[in-house]
Amino acid sequence: MKLTAAVAALLLSLMAVACEDGDPARPGAGDDSVSDRRTSSTGGGDDRASGGTSADPSAPTSPSTPSSPAGPVFTTIAEQVAAGEQTFESTCTRCHGSDGSGGRGPRLIGRSEGALDSFTNAEEVAAYVTSNMPVASKGEAYAVVAYLMRENGVNVGERVLDETVAKGIELH
Repeated sequence: MKLTAAVAALLLSLMAVACEDGDPARPGAGDDSVSDRRTSSTGGGDDRASGGTSADPSAPTSPSTPSSPAGPVFTTIAEQVAAGEQTFESTCTRCHGSDGSGGRGPRLIGRSEGALDSFTNAEEVAAYVTSNMPVASKGEAYAVVAYLMRENGVNVGERVLDETVAKGIELH
């Protein structure tokens, strides 16, 4: 039985909440790391998005990547994928596993095993990540999605992912 995208998104949301539910037995659970990554002390966004430092010393910074209020600005897809890989390793592996095969969160890598099946295109993945996962900006979300597309063997072409490009990248 196929789940509708709305039901699948709801299930993924519930799994995301489970990663943040305050269970002291899980790394990062119950701390303020999620909210710390979304806002700086001034409330103006994550310091990482502007190339500064974050309250989390293991958080990726990219001083050579220009940024805007929407997050980092990439000039090549390779640069975007590399930044997405760094963010995935530092932020996403806690719930989705170091190889993206799942854990507390669902599988994100392994299309033949059902990864990302509830989404029809890369823009739906980016919208979900932006709204529900601990990323600092839309730019960081698109970087993670670019990385996930590469790891899942999805050809994203040569253009940097944004809303328009991502809508054209079909997953089924």
